[in-house]
Amino acid sequence: MMDPPEAVHPPHAPLFPIGAGPGIASGRFVPPIPIAMNRHVPTLSILHYAYGTFICLGGFFMFALIMLGVLFQSDMMLNESDTPPAWLGALLQALGWVLFVVIELWGVLVILSGRWIKRRIHRTASLVIGGLCLLSFPLGTALGVFTLITLLNTDVEAQYSGGSTAA
Repeated sequence: MMDPPEAVHPPHAPLFPIGAGPGIASGRFVPPIPIAMNRHVPTLSILHYAYGTFICLGGFFMFALIMLGVLFQSDMMLNESDTPPAWLGALLQALGWVLFVVIELWGVLVILSGRWIKRRIHRTASLVIGGLCLLSFPLGTALGVFTLITLLNTDVEAQYSGGSTAA
């Protein structure tokens, strides 16, 4: 005669002892439930589009730096008694343009990575861009971690190497 289920595993006892996982406590192997990472790829693509757009919009704040340089070189500032040095306006303009180009280029690369992820091409480039996103705390770090976890999955890698592209 079999024992009732409460006798085998009382309801108040934990399923596994602390520090033990499936298969260890019961003496049999229970495989982990696989997570279908393929369903996260479209979400990752959309997040790359959104974050890249956010970066590009932030790059337009560099125009304030450029305009400050223009103001320092204008006739309005030259008539003042305590004018800034002439080289300061040129420096601010040059710095503003360089930062604008770098930030916009970075935003466009993140948007391109979103497009590549959507089309399942250039996986290595998307991994590199995701790795560089880790340096931008906090949003870039979250996107970079999500990118690396998703794109390093074997199912997703199979999609990139010519396997099924159905999500």
